Amino acid sequence: MSNENSNLRVGSAGAGLLVGDKLIAGKEFDWSKLYANLSYVWPDGGRTSSFPVIVANLSSDPVLLQRDGETEEVAPGKIDWYTIGGQGQSISEISLFNEDANGNGASKRVVQFYSTMYAEGESINYGYAHNVIVDKNELINDFTSEVYKQFAWIVFIFDN
Repeated sequence: MSNENSNLRVGSAGAGLLVGDKLIAGKEFDWSKLYANLSYVWPDGGRTSSFPVIVANLSSDPVLLQRDGETEEVAPGKIDWYTIGGQGQSISEISLFNEDANGNGASKRVVQFYSTMYAEGESINYGYAHNVIVDKNELINDFTSEVYKQFAWIVFIFDN
């Protein structure tokens, strides 16, 4: 099927979705265009001695990040690096919700990795990787107030 006027081609050698003469989806899709439209706000060469939380919202909807009693909306296409305390400090609750400031959301695929080690008790390093579908307005993950020796959390959020 080919319809040159609407720029949609299906089942041909030149299959894909075009806007004007720019291919936006198809086997020759230029992933650098997607990358160029992402925003990453951690400065080059930046370092932190605090524990990192990296949220890459690669979905088409905003999500909410709550940390230290503050709520921040992570916009679609935004990759951001947050810091939360450091070794031996009490870390306030951190939560990530699949919704925006108005409570709207949609099912998302969430790929996350976190690694923690409590400062008190057994010094066991807990590391987890999850690849799950999170329903509309569902809590993606939360960490309660604890004192850690080690803490790192990386989250990728995609449209389902």
